[in-house]
Amino acid sequence: ACAITAIGLDHMGFLGNTLEEIAGEKAGLIKADTPVVCYPAPEGVRRVFAETADRLHAPLIQLEEDALLRVEADLFGSVITCRLEHLWTDVRISLPGQYQQRNAMTVLALTEQLCRLGYEIPEAAVRRGLAETVWPARLEWAGNVLIDGAHNPQGVAALVQYVDAFLQGRKRVLLSGVLADKLQMEMLGQMVHISREI
Repeated sequence: ACAITAIGLDHMGFLGNTLEEIAGEKAGLIKADTPVVCYPAPEGVRRVFAETADRLHAPLIQLEEDALLRVEADLFGSVITCRLEHLWTDVRISLPGQYQQRNAMTVLALTEQLCRLGYEIPEAAVRRGLAETVWPARLEWAGNVLIDGAHNPQGVAALVQYVDAFLQGRKRVLLSGVLADKLQMEMLGQMVHISREI
């Protein structure tokens, strides 16, 4: 089985200039007769994945935003309930950020597909894995310093969303370094919302 996570305008020099072109490259992950789970995506991206999966006779699970039934989030993660093939209630995710809730939903759907294929994956192990996962430099706290490796508009948008949700009313200073081939005007426009001091 395989999973395809969020599609963004990153690595455009290699993957394409539109979400659909990038999705076409990412669709190379889809293998014949092999289940594929896709993170919630816009219609054009969904269409690219559906066409590829159909051509390769790959069972396709395209997740929907409304599969997330309940979310409780804080600075350090969230607890979600979602309906996939099964109802997953009160799943703790140790990775902060709204996009991680959708990543976790993708993991849960992928786990369901693996179980359908005969793999024995205890629910307790899935829950423990999501609760104990750490990702250095992605919305990681070191004292009162927040470290994030956002290096594209999609990543900066996720950082802004997190800051808006949890750091209102706090003094914020942004220190950022971005490679010249990654820097986009859209990113700069988003960064000004994080802090007055940059």
